[in-house]
Amino acid sequence: MQAALELMRNELGYINSHRGDDLTAEDNGFFFRFLEQAARLCPDLHLLADVTSADHKVGVINFQEWSINPLYSFLLYENGKGGWNVTPIDTVGNVKIEKIFKLDKNGQTYYLLSNNFLPITFTQFIFMTENGITSLFQGKQYEEALKAWYENRPEDYIITFNPQKVCWNFCHEVGEYYQPIENTKTLYLELKKEQSYFYVE
Repeated sequence: MQAALELMRNELGYINSHRGDDLTAEDNGFFFRFLEQAARLCPDLHLLADVTSADHKVGVINFQEWSINPLYSFLLYENGKGGWNVTPIDTVGNVKIEKIFKLDKNGQTYYLLSNNFLPITFTQFIFMTENGITSLFQGKQYEEALKAWYENRPEDYIITFNPQKVCWNFCHEVGEYYQPIENTKTLYLELKKEQSYFYVE
């Protein structure tokens, strides 16, 4: 399944990259229907997903252009029938998820779909299930908080994520550790279900 999807998405990515306009419903319709059925019948998340959560309940397929540019990303999550549901993450050309962090707060489990290594690709989405209803969202004040965080960004840094405090810092690597750079701000995510929000201190 994964090999078939890889061939199809590479072909669609090539078409998108060289034609100069968005893929049409005719271009991508079969791929999306095939992906839905592959997910629905898939016995193991690793057979489809490029990235999975540590508890093996959530995964992501990254569908890139013929080049390295992201094109689509799809979230895979349990459907309760032994397979997986699939849903697109954001819009075309914006997302490439590289890590999934499982976060728990006040009895609620969240999955942070993350690409947090460079500002140009910094992307965060939150996925949660409550009473059988799933939610995929970016969080409030996301763009405003990013802008405030980037204002005093240093020239040389590594972005690190602290899952215990649910925050990101600009850091230097010191031996085996990462140390926050002085006079830089910290980006926080406050988890409050669908009212979750970002802020900077």
